[in-house]
Amino acid sequence: MLTLGRFLKNALALGPEAGALVEHTYPNLFSWKLWIHKQIESAIGSLGKHKKLLVAKHHISHAASAFYPSPYGKPVYYDVIKEKIIDIKRDGSYRLNMEYFDYHRGGTMINEGKFSELFGGGRRQPESRITQREMDIAASVQKITGEVVILLARHAKEEYGDSQKGSLLGPAFSMEEVRDYLEEHRYPYHLCEDKKEKALLLARLLSEKKIIGVAQGRMEFGPRSLGNRSILADCRSPYMQSRINLKIKYRESFRPFAPLVLAEKEEEYFDLPCDSPYMLKVGDVQPGRRKPFDLEGLLEEREGDMLQVVSEPRSDIPAVTHVDYSARIQTVDLVRNPELHGILSEYEKLTGCAVLVNTSFNVRGEPIVCTPKDSYECFMRTDMDVLMLEDAVLYKGEQPEFVEKEDWREKYALD
Repeated sequence: MLTLGRFLKNALALGPEAGALVEHTYPNLFSWKLWIHKQIESAIGSLGKHKKLLVAKHHISHAASAFYPSPYGKPVYYDVIKEKIIDIKRDGSYRLNMEYFDYHRGGTMINEGKFSELFGGGRRQPESRITQREMDIAASVQKITGEVVILLARHAKEEYGDSQKGSLLGPAFSMEEVRDYLEEHRYPYHLCEDKKEKALLLARLLSEKKIIGVAQGRMEFGPRSLGNRSILADCRSPYMQSRINLKIKYRESFRPFAPLVLAEKEEEYFDLPCDSPYMLKVGDVQPGRRKPFDLEGLLEEREGDMLQVVSEPRSDIPAVTHVDYSARIQTVDLVRNPELHGILSEYEKLTGCAVLVNTSFNVRGEPIVCTPKDSYECFMRTDMDVLMLEDAVLYKGEQPEFVEKEDWREKYALD
């Protein structure tokens, strides 16, 4: 009904100009979008124990999945965006100047002419070089987005208080289901049922710079992978960020990764005076761990090539340290995730480091894996070295040749 309501409001607002919107939207809207809950229920078998589908508003969904290379730029367009494009209210609500957009007519997201005039040029083409202009636009949008989110959070806290429950609310798969899948397809694996032994094994592999896909327990429900559908890696290598981005996530090498850190060791690595079990809080790497890093100087030296600058180490945990020394932190404690805490604890014993890279178990544009089948296919399509499916440990070098009839890259749009 949210989709239908948005469609009707747009049509009414456009009046006589609504013809293009109706022609573009009507077929999809009335053929399947209004019955999306039925399609989801048919695909996954249930809408949960309450039999309800909770639906987010269209633009909130876009905002939740957006990524901007903002730390590389300056918010030089902040004032002009607030003057021309967006009017922000005290509670975080806002009104857009629709002269700069075209999505409500069923066309492209923005009015190309107005945006080009405002920002001094047209949009960047996909996969083309990211220039200083794009970095500055991103920084400006990020500053405004942050302002809106803070206002929304303050308003929500005033209205509803401040509480958050654990996020491991998704589906889980038993070891029997995992074994059935692997043996049906004759995929070789090693059984490791002892939790201590498994933690030791994975910690050793991580210390050897192996990249590991982890699918264990109930899937996370929310915006972050927190160790149950995650890709884990050694954070000490200055090349790990680029390797995971290019060879596993298949995306630009500048995109940052989040650290997971033992909760009891958090203050040794980050300036964050509280726990962050849901990877939603940002803190700076402690000054004693930083390395000199002149972002502006390096960008000038490398002729504005952000992809070259990203490989320069910025701390002794470079794969999770952003160019402004910040990190989006996940603290791992024994109560919320004992298995992940065990792996990280053994890794610290081997390396002296209580931090690992944690990124979602998927590739660019693809949903996070859920089932054993999802996990194995993502593992084989990428440069991951090891897959842990519950108590089954799979090594890439032992797997049979993986052949697919269709190119999986064509299934998902780039984000």
